[in-house]
Amino acid sequence: MEGDVTTLMDVMGACERIVKTPVPLPYSRHTSRFLSLYAMTLPFILVDSQGLKTIVGVAMITWALFAIEEIAHMIEDPFTDKSFSLPLAAYAETIHGSCEQIIGHPLTWDYEEPIEYVEQVDDIAELEEEEEEEEEPEDPPPPKHPDGIEIRFP
Repeated sequence: MEGDVTTLMDVMGACERIVKTPVPLPYSRHTSRFLSLYAMTLPFILVDSQGLKTIVGVAMITWALFAIEEIAHMIEDPFTDKSFSLPLAAYAETIHGSCEQIIGHPLTWDYEEPIEYVEQVDDIAELEEEEEEEEEPEDPPPPKHPDGIEIRFP
């Protein structure tokens, strides 16, 4: 069971890296500009050989290429709450049910809504600045014994 928990934690870490690593803005812009330039010049290339069929051919080709680009933008962040995203709540419920089966009794679990959509950051330096600005969490108060004795750890 310890190996399974370790694997689950590794997968969770990989998912966090996916969320926190934005696609570089120049990459996204370059793709859009290249596709636009290609779509604008394609009719001039095909018109001599295809004639009026160029209109239909160019429309189909550009639709397909821009659809692929849009799909790429959608799958950049698979953890949003959009219809095309991963069903994270269902995954969490399945893991919860599996843990209950392994342990043999129901677990108490207060389900919280997923974290708000993480906005894409334009620059890694900006992301690092935001992380530095985050406050350090305060240490929780030390645990207390049922008899009121304060427990301290070294």
